[in-house]
Amino acid sequence: MAFKAKSKPPCPNPCKGAYAYSPGIRGGNSDLTKILFVANRADRRILQQSLFNNNYEEALLKSQTGKIINEILDFCKLTFDDIYFTNLLKCLLLNDRAPTKKEYQNCVSQLEIQVNKFKPKGIVAFGGKVYEFMFPNYANQINFENTIWSILEYNRVPTLISNHPCKLGSIISKTKEVHYQVIARFLKKKN
Repeated sequence: MAFKAKSKPPCPNPCKGAYAYSPGIRGGNSDLTKILFVANRADRRILQQSLFNNNYEEALLKSQTGKIINEILDFCKLTFDDIYFTNLLKCLLLNDRAPTKKEYQNCVSQLEIQVNKFKPKGIVAFGGKVYEFMFPNYANQINFENTIWSILEYNRVPTLISNHPCKLGSIISKTKEVHYQVIARFLKKKN
């Protein structure tokens, strides 16, 4: 899926200064597996990976996040073609400024639309920001570190809470493999 810069993102509540938008990458086999991966947001590094053709998929695969997602998928005997990968915040923001709470909340409604249309059997939510905005009631009571590996319901869809892929990339191999095993067991139950 191409990641083309647009002057106005195609959503009802575009972020201030947003200069590009992507709904994510929907793999060709994702309608068979019904697996959705949700990360936090893309930043301008994603475009720097692929400045000449603005191809979001190619840029993601070259990024640190993409490399770790590939490791996870390989461990689970899957590929990017088997999943729908999206970010909670779908806009690229000028100067990579931090999104406001309101902008994240606006994007949650876009994620809900994606979930309702895609009808996943399972979601893997990567990172604290994703947890905070997908599960605000839990996040107000339980901090992110205490929910890792928990399975919560998002719009009636079982959702595994995991560290962000970049965080997984920075931990030692043995611990990383435990995370991958948890994700693999979760996804196996969903197929």
